[in-house]
Amino acid sequence: MMHSQNALRVEPLDAARGVAVTYRTRGTCSRQIRFRVQDGHIHDLSFESGCSGNLQGLSKLCEGQSVDEVAQKLSGIRCRGNTSCPDQLSTALRLYQEQMQDEQ
Repeated sequence: MMHSQNALRVEPLDAARGVAVTYRTRGTCSRQIRFRVQDGHIHDLSFESGCSGNLQGLSKLCEGQSVDEVAQKLSGIRCRGNTSCPDQLSTALRLYQEQMQDEQ
């Protein structure tokens, strides 16, 4: 399901893998963020474009971490302009949480 205003797409997978989330970023070098959420934890985080080494490191640090914790820690980090790749991930996670609440 695409949340068109914010470019968030959530696709249900099987019960063992949770949901796949894709977010089209704004204002950063990376163009898109992809990850899975299973039982409230982030898995398989990847970024399209951007600073490869930093984003690979961020992806590894977020693996298995809770959506809430990562969203809170990364919110407000600035790089170019008024946002950053970590801040965009935080936005994607918060939008994911809002969409899941709306669907309940």
